[in-house]
Amino acid sequence: MPVAANPALSKTDFLTLLTTQLRYQDPTSPVDQDAFVGQLSQFSMVESLQELNGAFSQLLKLQEISQGVNLVGKNVDYIDTASGEVKSGRVSEITVQGGRIYALVGEARIDMSQINAVSL
Repeated sequence: MPVAANPALSKTDFLTLLTTQLRYQDPTSPVDQDAFVGQLSQFSMVESLQELNGAFSQLLKLQEISQGVNLVGKNVDYIDTASGEVKSGRVSEITVQGGRIYALVGEARIDMSQINAVSL
């Protein structure tokens, strides 16, 4: 059975490879210092990019919640997933479950992607 390839190395994978490389290097021909410093700087850059990506994800989630909160008290048209009909109602609250944002319209919990119009 073929194993699915993971194109992204974790920090642990990178450090394991680096320490293995150092452990098995030929003492008469050590690793080029420039290459070693380059690998460490690449690792540092990747780690910084991962942290930045996490911060952007949090910022995006806060922006989505803010947009949802702005819908409270407004009338929305949404597509009812059960019937496929377009329905309308006033948003009374916004909730977040499982990383998704939902608007409560009457008794219906509506995913933000179902909303296709907003009015006062």
